[in-house]
Amino acid sequence: MRINKYIIFLFSIWIFISACGPDKLTAPEYMEWVANPENGLRRKQELGMVTFIVQYKPTDYMIAKTILKDGKLDENPDSLRQKSTITVFDIHITCESGSIHPYYYNNRNPQAIEQRQRYYHFSIQDDIYAKSGSQEFRPLYCRAEHGALMNNTLTLECGFESIPTSEDISLIINDTQLGSGIVKFNIDKSALSHIPTLKI
Repeated sequence: MRINKYIIFLFSIWIFISACGPDKLTAPEYMEWVANPENGLRRKQELGMVTFIVQYKPTDYMIAKTILKDGKLDENPDSLRQKSTITVFDIHITCESGSIHPYYYNNRNPQAIEQRQRYYHFSIQDDIYAKSGSQEFRPLYCRAEHGALMNNTLTLECGFESIPTSEDISLIINDTQLGSGIVKFNIDKSALSHIPTLKI
């Protein structure tokens, strides 16, 4: 009987440790962990022929990306974390399973294509906002990635003034170009509280 209790105790400890997730990860491991949909920081919605993927990017993700790109950091990571006041989301948009770029989806008129390109490069931030609890946040910037026509994916990086992670974070997109209307993505506070740290 005592052995059974001991086994149950060990099993409970193992479940608890597993639930806590990894503690510290290398830069490649960290980026892979953040991008894994099972960890709750990546959300996907398919609305007709249009697919939206939203990726929440913690501060350490941006540091990991710098390490992989440059091979080093020019500044102390703790200093970078303290100075970081930006919450970043990536938004990936594809149409017809990636067979056509969103610029050209249901859109063959050259002037209309140019207008849509201008919208995504200069105006889309007016149609995006985030919420945490009762607070609402507007983007400080929204940048469309250049040179993405080859893979038919439109990628936007949106930065917000630091959004608290003690509550769920919702990202709301009012799609005025592709016919999807209002699209909402939710990042649970439980996912935000279990983000591992970056090993440097």
